[in-house]
Amino acid sequence: MKINIQYHDINKAWGGGNQFLTFLKKEFIKKNIYTNKVSQADIVIINSFENFNDIIKLRNRYPYKKIVHRMDGLTQLYNNFLDRRDLLSFFLNKEVACATIYQSEWSKSKITELSKFKNRYQKVIINSVNTNIFFNKREEKLKKNKKLKLISSSWSKNFKKGFNTIKWLDENLNFNKFEYTFVGNSPIKFKNIKMIKPLNSKLLNNELNKHNIFISPTQQEACSNAILEANACGLYTFALKDGGNPEIIQDQKLLFENEKDLMNKLENFDPRKFKITKNSQKTISQYIKFLKTINSKQIQNKKLSYLKLLKAEILKKYIFILSYISSFYNLIIR
Repeated sequence: MKINIQYHDINKAWGGGNQFLTFLKKEFIKKNIYTNKVSQADIVIINSFENFNDIIKLRNRYPYKKIVHRMDGLTQLYNNFLDRRDLLSFFLNKEVACATIYQSEWSKSKITELSKFKNRYQKVIINSVNTNIFFNKREEKLKKNKKLKLISSSWSKNFKKGFNTIKWLDENLNFNKFEYTFVGNSPIKFKNIKMIKPLNSKLLNNELNKHNIFISPTQQEACSNAILEANACGLYTFALKDGGNPEIIQDQKLLFENEKDLMNKLENFDPRKFKITKNSQKTISQYIKFLKTINSKQIQNKKLSYLKLLKAEILKKYIFILSYISSFYNLIIR
């Protein structure tokens, strides 16, 4: 079995999807099951609505290829109700893919509900991170009466990453007791929180290892790579009880409902009462097993008809217009 991933990986600080797919590709290369040529692939993995035009062309050029769709988070929940890029994902999932991979049970439920479609073959596989890059290298144990070092990270400036919560902490946290660092891009300039520009993975690993607690107030996210990176570095990760977060935090006591709940947990933090989450080590093997299953199936794929191609073109124009309205809406509500 040979696998191709239709994604242009970016070799610098970027979003979680890029980090995971770059890692996935490297693992497939190690196992000698990856090919850069679609013509040689048995399975082609596509991601969300990325490369929509190319995927449509690919389906009609190679109608016999088995295409597996890795669904991402929902833009209409993550961004705003006018952002309908999800419709492109739904189209690819229904008309192009023969199987679907979801990043969490939460995202599977939401996507199924909104798209009104289920692929015959589907699987939930939680993301993972490269443990050769993200790992716990701290030798010093957490000491009593020492300042607790908090950290958050986000490549995206989207407010749903929890920036209102981080701003609230910036204004209300006792900075005689805590230090707080934010790494990445922020739409807000903090007064007390130390801000660091986006770092590549190795430098981010170094920075995470200088801290004790990771704060993730992210909302409506399928499977946060930032949380997985913090987990891999051995941090206590406090995450908002929302989206796919509860599925990647093993100790439910680390989940918080709102800012005051988080503040209470931080003020009364005792490492003996919490467990550090360990990420799944089965992600790659689960991907390979599922892809092998799909490869073994007799699946009849067809070229997209003229009417479906026309529908795709109309859909693109509709999304293009809505994207401008969505951007304008974001400016108004900020």
